[in-house]
Amino acid sequence: ISRLAQTSLQTLLAARLADPDAFADDLAEALGVDDPEGIERQRKWMVSALKDGRIKLGNPKEIAVDLLLQSIGDTAQLIYQMRWDLLEAGEGAFVTSDRGLGMHDPDPPYPWSGHAILSSPGAETTIPLDPQHCLLLRPPTASQVDTGVSRIEIDSRRVSLLNLRTYGFASDYIFADSQKVATDVRSEAK
Repeated sequence: ISRLAQTSLQTLLAARLADPDAFADDLAEALGVDDPEGIERQRKWMVSALKDGRIKLGNPKEIAVDLLLQSIGDTAQLIYQMRWDLLEAGEGAFVTSDRGLGMHDPDPPYPWSGHAILSSPGAETTIPLDPQHCLLLRPPTASQVDTGVSRIEIDSRRVSLLNLRTYGFASDYIFADSQKVATDVRSEAK
């Protein structure tokens, strides 16, 4: 998040510094400066400093925490509005990973689209809770009426499919309640 904040700063400054007239207007408005040659020297120095990294955030961790808190509020509202189902493994066991979730979109809107929580109306996000339970989140429908969380028992084939999604979304590790379950998922993935 700190890198995102720094990149945002660089992007914003680069856009403002690219137009000498807009930069002069900004500086005149902010500081009341009216020295065209001095303003242009300052703009060129800032472009150079931005390129070589001399301009950076003074408090990247604080800004990162602020951005994180802002996004959590928005994300929490989105997740709350989704359709929730609690999947129960009738047979088999769920695995989890170092990412803690899996995303799948069977019908992405564009060929280059990635899997995301709201990438299309058919997108599914699964969050394994324990070996027998997994939360399934799907985008809300226009006619959705809050009916709470549905409990759905699923068979071993569907458990395996969801485990493969979790495996595919993992960064480095998967976790299972037994070595056999982890080995079976890895074998299926291969």
